[in-house]
Formats: sequence, C-alpha cells, structure tokens
Amino acid sequence: MRSRPAIDLYHLPEPVMRKIYGSPVPYDGPLSSEHTEYIGKPWQVFWHENCYMAVDCLGICKYHTTFLGATLPNFEDWPKVLYYNTGLEFSPKEIWQIARRCNMIERLFNLREGLTRDDLRRGDTLNHRYFDEPTRRGAPDVVGRVIDREKFQKMVDEFYEFKGLDKERDPETGDDQRAWSRE
Repeated sequence: MRSRPAIDLYHLPEPVMRKIYGSPVPYDGPLSSEHTEYIGKPWQVFWHENCYMAVDCLGICKYHTTFLGATLPNFEDWPKVLYYNTGLEFSPKEIWQIARRCNMIERLFNLREGLTRDDLRRGDTLNHRYFDEPTRRGAPDVVGRVIDREKFQKMVDEFYEFKGLDKERDPETGDDQRAWSRE
C-alpha cells in the first residue's frame, strides 16, 4: 500500500484528478483515471508514495485519506490537523517535502543494503510472469492481459526522474542497475 494510486479505479474526471495530483506541487503532465493505462502512472505513484509517507509520519490511517476517495483528507487538510493537535504550523508543501525526504532516507537505506533496480526481491521490477503470462483471475478488464515490459520500464524511468534518482552502470555487467539520488 506504499504507493498504489487506488483512486484510479474510480474513473474520475480529469479536472478532479488535476486538483488532487497538482497539490501541493504543481503537475501539468498526462493523467489517466483508467487503472490499466500506463500514461501518467509514474506521477500518480510518486504522488501517492509521498501522500502515504506523510500519513505514516502523521500517524493517520491511509484509509482516511485520498487512498479511498477524492474528497477525503490530503495535503491541503493535514496542516490543520497538525496545528490543532500540536500547535505546529506547516504548509502543505512543507509536509510534501518532509514525506519526500523520508522516502529518500528509505531508498538510501535500501541502496546500502544492496537494492538494485532489477532485483526481484528488493528492486523496482516485477516477476517475469507479470510480463509473460496472461492474468487468469481478477477484474474482468485485466483477465487475459499482461503488463507491457517496455511501457513498464519507461514508467520506472519516469518515476525515478520524479524522485530525483538516476541510473548508474553496474561495473560488472555494464547494465543500468542502481538508483542514486541527484539531490
């Protein structure tokens, strides 16, 4: 549940999605409310990753946030929660930045522990079965489908860009393996 853009299951109109995904950091790139679409998903996953880290830091359950609905509390509401409970004043953008830094600390820890981009256990990829074997069960619009490997890889590249990460060549294989922060 770290970064699943669950609200894409609701087929929200684009203006509603723009309001959600454009706050507290502006975003004018592509968006899709179709959960099987690749377009816009890197930003949506990045946004939700920061959203869920923020609620983890605040001690709020994800089910009481935009995870389950477009009108539930989000970055615009949390400064009030903090202020009324602690007297501390933060802007939505400051909460975003705190969440982003916390996510980066987790990433750096994982890098130290050997995370590589294409590692099935600890990396940012999926088991080959998602790409090679059609789904046998699940929602009717996914049964019989596979994930497009090339589009998935492009999404991971875009996601890394949003996070401020880049690729570094593995010295033994020459493959792009590790993600390092440019921040």
